[in-house]
Amino acid sequence: VIQSGGEGEAFARRVENLFKRLARQVLVERTDHHLRTLGQRPVKVSIADTKSRWGSCSPHNRSIRYSWRVIMAPPAVADYLAAHEVAHLVHADHSPAYWSVVQRLVGDHRPFRKWLRENGPALHAVGR
Repeated sequence: VIQSGGEGEAFARRVENLFKRLARQVLVERTDHHLRTLGQRPVKVSIADTKSRWGSCSPHNRSIRYSWRVIMAPPAVADYLAAHEVAHLVHADHSPAYWSVVQRLVGDHRPFRKWLRENGPALHAVGR
């Protein structure tokens, strides 16, 4: 239950801002956890409102960008997303070696990817 003052657009803005704060908190914590597991240096994390992608990693400038909308997914899916992006610091592709890093971090990635495929459009539709 989310309680907030405001009506219409003001309420919607407050809820979106809450989700963005929660997303930053959760995704920074999970990113840091996976970075430590892999012995990687810290990265710059940003939260955005992307139209279709859940995250992106730029290994050359050590930055990861996440969609705030993933905070509406189950916590294990958000954790998978953090692992997925951190693994790109080791392998900047989706090769078998890359997926082995993801598996080391979260185990079988397929249920998380399936959840995003099946439920992602509903998350991207929130507030639009």
